[in-house]
Amino acid sequence: MRPQPAAVLHHATGRGDHYDWLLGDPARPRGRLWTARVPLPPWFWARVSRFVVEVAPPHRRLYLRYQGPLGRGRGRVARVDAGAAWIRLWSRDRIELLLWLGRAGGRVRLRRVGACRWLATCDPIEPAASRGCP
Repeated sequence: MRPQPAAVLHHATGRGDHYDWLLGDPARPRGRLWTARVPLPPWFWARVSRFVVEVAPPHRRLYLRYQGPLGRGRGRVARVDAGAAWIRLWSRDRIELLLWLGRAGGRVRLRRVGACRWLATCDPIEPAASRGCP
């Protein structure tokens, strides 16, 4: 399977900050991105190993590169990491992938645990910047 684009944005709002994880959906090769809100930056994902993400509405592909203010008082975003993901499994309730970002990477498994909540497990691998992509 072809690698999918991946990026993580720091999203600062008046109600607090989080990280938006954007991931190419293999079912929509040119369509909107699978998006999840994550409470911590990607360089901590493998360190904590397990964390909960909240799936958000799919985002437009322009957000893979966009940085700056968002309209309608939604705050601003800054890209903190980007790279690619090799999808191993993509279903309604489970996603498994190899994630290679510039500053972080890992074998990531996601399992749906609620309507919009997913449990993520991340096992470390070397970052893409220090080793070529798989």
